Amino acid sequence: KGERSKTSSKCVRFESERLLLNMSDLFAEYENNFLDNLDEARRHLNEHQAASGNEAKKKALDKATEKMEDAEQNLQSIKDEATRKPQFREKSRTLTNQFQQMRTDVARAKTAAMNAANKAALLEGGTGAVNENNANSLADRDKVLKAKEKLKSNAPVIDDMNRMLHDAEDVADDIMVNLEDQRGALERILDRLRDVNGNLDTARRTIRSMRFKMIQHRVMLLGIAGVLIFIILMVLFLRFFW
Repeated sequence: KGERSKTSSKCVRFESERLLLNMSDLFAEYENNFLDNLDEARRHLNEHQAASGNEAKKKALDKATEKMEDAEQNLQSIKDEATRKPQFREKSRTLTNQFQQMRTDVARAKTAAMNAANKAALLEGGTGAVNENNANSLADRDKVLKAKEKLKSNAPVIDDMNRMLHDAEDVADDIMVNLEDQRGALERILDRLRDVNGNLDTARRTIRSMRFKMIQHRVMLLGIAGVLIFIILMVLFLRFFW
């Protein structure tokens, strides 16, 4: 029985190590895909900054946005794995910081591209309509410039919101990890209770068997005593009355 218990423990330990290795490989795959998409997004963003034509800039920025969406999906898978396995939590935070920084850079590039497009459209429209309505053109240009200044002033607020969101995600990850640990503790307690219940069932069956054997022994003893009494009576009868 001891040998079987040791063998079972080794099998459980081997299975746990195998599952942990598989999860490590899965996390590494998610991480590699995430870093590849992030590198592609950074490369397209650099192409956007280096491009001279509006069409080339827009195309590169669209590709960078697409790669960021793919990276976000990979990051979600990484967070899911980190929730199930605490040893991946620190790596998940590092990758999340990289994603947040890259997303901020892409957002700033989009804002700059939108401002440039609005300014170019305003200048082109104003040049064609100077003779018709110069006052309206100047008013529109002032509105665009004010909107641009307002957007620049709101950039720190957006960064703070992203930072707060990141902190909230970290807190949520910690809570999920704690809940996972508590669930594991409860599952271990339930396993122990099942073992105790099984032991109680075994003891109950043993006691029932012992009680049945005691009744059998009593019946046998009574039967033997009855036979002995009958034999004694027969001997006495034969001796004195036959």
